[in-house]
Amino acid sequence: MSIKNILDIKQIPAPGSLCFSLFNIEPKWSNRLKVSKLDTALFFIELVKILARILLEFGHNIIYRLKSNIKNNVDVVFILGSINHCAVFEMFSKYVNVSYDVWGKAAGKGAITPYEDISINFRDILSLSSYLIQQYRGFNKAEKTIIHKRGYLVFVTYIRLIKYMIGLKDSDLKLLVVFNDHGSWYRSLVYAAKYCKIRTLYIPHASVSKLFPPLIFDYTFCEGVKTYNNYVHIGINSAKIELLGNVKFDNLKPLKNKGGVIRIGIAYNMSDNIAHLKKLINKIYTEILRKYSNNVFIFCIRPHPAQQESIKIERPYIEYSDPVTERSTKYLNSLNLLFSTDSNIALESLLMGVPVINITSEHITNGDNYGFVEDGLINAGSTKLSYILDTYDKNYRDSFQISDSVRDKLKDYNCAIGTINEGSVAPIIASRIDELVNL
Repeated sequence: MSIKNILDIKQIPAPGSLCFSLFNIEPKWSNRLKVSKLDTALFFIELVKILARILLEFGHNIIYRLKSNIKNNVDVVFILGSINHCAVFEMFSKYVNVSYDVWGKAAGKGAITPYEDISINFRDILSLSSYLIQQYRGFNKAEKTIIHKRGYLVFVTYIRLIKYMIGLKDSDLKLLVVFNDHGSWYRSLVYAAKYCKIRTLYIPHASVSKLFPPLIFDYTFCEGVKTYNNYVHIGINSAKIELLGNVKFDNLKPLKNKGGVIRIGIAYNMSDNIAHLKKLINKIYTEILRKYSNNVFIFCIRPHPAQQESIKIERPYIEYSDPVTERSTKYLNSLNLLFSTDSNIALESLLMGVPVINITSEHITNGDNYGFVEDGLINAGSTKLSYILDTYDKNYRDSFQISDSVRDKLKDYNCAIGTINEGSVAPIIASRIDELVNL
């Protein structure tokens, strides 16, 4: 089945709208710039390179031979792309009364698939190329940057979008729910759902950075006022927002007795320099064991779930948490204190009552990506060993308790705290999903 038999190529969203995971920009079609013939020629050369790469990887004909992963006669599909998405979904799924299916790598399903085979051939690729060239002539500078820096990903994202459009066009779905708002393939799926007149809902799986894209969903459930304010700053495109609270912390009671052993967590993510961080961890480990020799310690290292390169240190008293199999809340519940780089796990740690020492490098651009330092939740990032040890010593003297001022600020990140909804956000989310399906 050819693309041309499915949709009008002109109805596909512009690259600036689709690939927000690459740059946080909104297309400003009123701000068009004149494009020289040289610019267009350079872009055409870039497209030829992209085409060559695609054909080398997929063969002369790009063919998706697919079987439907969507169950017949379901009202909702939940997209579970990672273990963090599952952690949110599993909290409220038992309360959902409408029929649903789950899809995504974390659910053991690799693709939203159509009811028929899709054949995207060379002629279709040329048609898509022609469309992109026409769009390019009206791009502003930021949009051109997307194409020139990430042309291959943009092009493949379009192919994915078309695949999702075909996969959803004959479905009876009433609601599509995602837990990520910025990944390019999630955005492809949401645009495909919009094309097919399927309502979309976004439930954040983590705190929101101001670098994220504007909301494009029909509905959004925010955890608290902080998430809402970030989206106001970023931009809201027609989404209806409700503040419901952070479902991951329903019915979680932090452990009081942790076995007489001081358990220290160390969490890091994809933006960190692994070699430098490994050296710093070794220094922290050595100095804490030396200075507090009367205590028994366990250091537990945990990477971000999408981390490709992990830190391994062959020394006593070091354990590892697998983010693919162990929920972050379970990991944090076992700790007395967490050393963390710039990551949402710092917020989760504080919500669990576990203090955090920020060891993000001072030299990283956007080292306060989530605004936790700006809001006074954690210390400014530092890799200076003396400062880190002084901060640890203070937490040790305070018996690893977070301050009352930090506890109060956490209400902005989980609006259920201190209300009748605290500990029971899950049934509220499920009830709202049922209502959205039955609109």
